[in-house]
Amino acid sequence: MGPCRARKTWLVTMIYLIALIATAVLLRETTTLDHWIAFDAWVLRILTLGKSKPGETISAAAWDMKLAGKTRGHILVAVINWIFKVRQKDHCRRAWEWQRHLYESKI
Repeated sequence: MGPCRARKTWLVTMIYLIALIATAVLLRETTTLDHWIAFDAWVLRILTLGKSKPGETISAAAWDMKLAGKTRGHILVAVINWIFKVRQKDHCRRAWEWQRHLYESKI
């Protein structure tokens, strides 16, 4: 991916995030958790240079990599689950199940 395409992806992602948050603020139908999920998806989009699925979170992507047998996925799942161990057991698996619609073509 060239620098021009990377800039376009970044710009589109920024516009999407701003529109998502602006809509949420205007409609007042979201919670702080929704904003964190949107931010999480945006960060993943930036880290993967736009190669992630729209709306995919880092936790769900890590679990998907683990299911694919990638070492990076196993490491990320262990780290993320350790961070969330106080609030939720098997956080990455639950995030993946919550976003299962993004992966249905693989199942």
